[in-house]
Amino acid sequence: RAQSPTPSQGEDFRIVDLFSGCGAMTLGAAEAVRTAGYNPLPILAVDINDKALQVYKHNFPSAEAVAQSVTKLLDGHLGDEPTPSEAALRERVGDLDLVISGPPCQGHSNLNNHTRRNDPRNNLYLSVVRFAEIVRPARILIENVPGVRHDQGRVVDQTFEVLEKLGYTVWSRLLKAELFGVPQRRRRYFIAASLVGGDESLIESLERTAERPLSWAIDDLVDAPPSSNPTFDTSARPYPQNQRRIEYLFSN
Repeated sequence: RAQSPTPSQGEDFRIVDLFSGCGAMTLGAAEAVRTAGYNPLPILAVDINDKALQVYKHNFPSAEAVAQSVTKLLDGHLGDEPTPSEAALRERVGDLDLVISGPPCQGHSNLNNHTRRNDPRNNLYLSVVRFAEIVRPARILIENVPGVRHDQGRVVDQTFEVLEKLGYTVWSRLLKAELFGVPQRRRRYFIAASLVGGDESLIESLERTAERPLSWAIDDLVDAPPSSNPTFDTSARPYPQNQRRIEYLFSN
């Protein structure tokens, strides 16, 4: 199958997740793909956290889980010819329908008062662009905190510039989680790109829903019997340093 056309109904929809963690973005993508009538097929997940990848592999056994820095697989520079590692990666994944990615956000976060806007990790955002340059997936989705738009290295501007030169149509939106049924206030900045005709309203067409209170998500725990696995039914105990941060936020 050629890289860019959408697969036919019922066919495999091949997905790669960079900076995958335990696979929350893959889960969302897989559910969306399944709802659209395709068979989601995660084939590769990359993250430096081996324990998170074990969870990923348990839930998505079709995927190869690679506990390695993305920069080891994508070790070339934007605009250069593929390195041997990158050529091997391209051969490894083949034709792709979607690459999803949530690059590290610590250096973009407004809560970071030390390296905000100028953090070495911020350039990891461009690893997704390099992946697109090497592999040419049909679609790309990148998620991060709103502060990524103010990075001193202009990673968002560079992403638009390179992807458009590669022939992608690119959109971006700041999305509010509460408008999509999540019972919390959370803002995230998304970039979506596509080589496929018909994806022009990819972000604009997302289905909104009424805001939901926290009780919608956890009311069932009020009268729940004691669990044999209390890990899932009791609140976490933050480290003392995090507890002080929480108290500071509530007092200001």
